[in-house]
Amino acid sequence: MPLKIVRDFSDPNHTRKVVYEPDRADGPRTRPQGSIYRDGAGRLRNRREEGGPIKFYVGLDLGQAADFTAIAIVEKTENCLTVPHLDRVRGLPYPQLVTMTAELMARPELGGQSQLIVDATGVGRPVLDMLRSSELQPIAVTIHGGAKVHGSRRAPRVPKRDLVNCLLLALQGGALQISSELQHAETLARELTEMRRKLSAAGHDSYGVWREGEHDDLVLALALGVWQAERSVHASLAGSVAI
Repeated sequence: MPLKIVRDFSDPNHTRKVVYEPDRADGPRTRPQGSIYRDGAGRLRNRREEGGPIKFYVGLDLGQAADFTAIAIVEKTENCLTVPHLDRVRGLPYPQLVTMTAELMARPELGGQSQLIVDATGVGRPVLDMLRSSELQPIAVTIHGGAKVHGSRRAPRVPKRDLVNCLLLALQGGALQISSELQHAETLARELTEMRRKLSAAGHDSYGVWREGEHDDLVLALALGVWQAERSVHASLAGSVAI
């Protein structure tokens, strides 16, 4: 059952909602819940070879001590983007979170073809230094309320609206497929619904309330991965045109 945005005629102020809608074309599934790339016997599958192009974009939203830290892996396939893994933890110190992230990035099913994208808005340079010292080479995204992307390739400054629009457009157009069998899938759907409700209530293109109130850590981690995946596609197309 993929994640979809559908019309909600019961709510005149919020005409669309995020749900898991059954897909009649779905066949038998081989991936157990909450695990990335395991075969029917539960064994890890090495999906990619070292040295190839980036296939996995790992979005990381590092929370404060009392907040959730979330990780979302976005895989770029031939036809769309898929989400093979979601996770969130709470109350772990930053050194432990860095170790956890490094272990995830080193897992063989990612095949050495993954890229880490971190929300660097509030974590500070020491945490980024810990990530870099673990040879993770993160792309440190600073989120701001402006209208343009600027900064360097490894440290871009990105408007909130760009992250939100990129994620919602991918969902709306069917370019992003998220299975309801994933661990934390229901939490993600709830966060997406709450985010859309807050944005719709403003009545204009404003995202200042995105991070207020309920948790949205999974949404942000996913938005980071999708944004970077789409960004890499556009960069490749630009390179092809230049050639």
